[in-house]
Amino acid sequence: VRPTAAWAEDGVDHPVLFWEAGELGLWFTGMSNGRGTIATAHWDGVHFITDGPIEGLQASATTGYAAAVPFDLDGIPHAIVVADEGDAQRLELWSLASGSALRQSVIRQTPRTDLFAFDRDEIGGAAAVVLGGVTRVYYAGRRGTRWSIGVLASDDGEHWNEPPNHVVLGASDAGFDAIGARDPATDVVDGVLHLYYTGDDGARTRIGRAIGATP
Repeated sequence: VRPTAAWAEDGVDHPVLFWEAGELGLWFTGMSNGRGTIATAHWDGVHFITDGPIEGLQASATTGYAAAVPFDLDGIPHAIVVADEGDAQRLELWSLASGSALRQSVIRQTPRTDLFAFDRDEIGGAAAVVLGGVTRVYYAGRRGTRWSIGVLASDDGEHWNEPPNHVVLGASDAGFDAIGARDPATDVVDGVLHLYYTGDDGARTRIGRAIGATP
């Protein structure tokens, strides 16, 4: 049921399901005046009941938040969030160890001065893979009209580096993902990365899957 509060008066977006302590939950973005607030809801057996915004991830007069992806890091709940200040976008890591959200690090900011960066103009949704003590964040970036998916890695959650070949999936110039790939979702099976994504050929979008090793 769509929340009626002011922070979601323009609608809701970016739903992410999660399972915790035997219960089904939902993270989503509520929109108001062009800015997003991250909120949660829980399943009561019939429909989702809104819990309300997460403290710390509420829109302000200058900053909105969107596309939060919750995941576990060292036994502590964390989330990757897209922060938008109009002239700058950031991919951020937030900790929810205390129940409220505290920003732990900036993973990536749109590099407007780098004309050749694949994420120069916009940063999109992300997904996390924690494997062998290393956290890898796969995220979408746009330059011009084309979306690609890149990866950043960290062993402490504070400092993020680009592995070799950090752009892992881009426009294929042919087929269903001819002009772009975005919206990554990940799964690791027997050490092999399965990357699900939205492919765009300019006429419609479809879901694709790529398989490979984690960089």
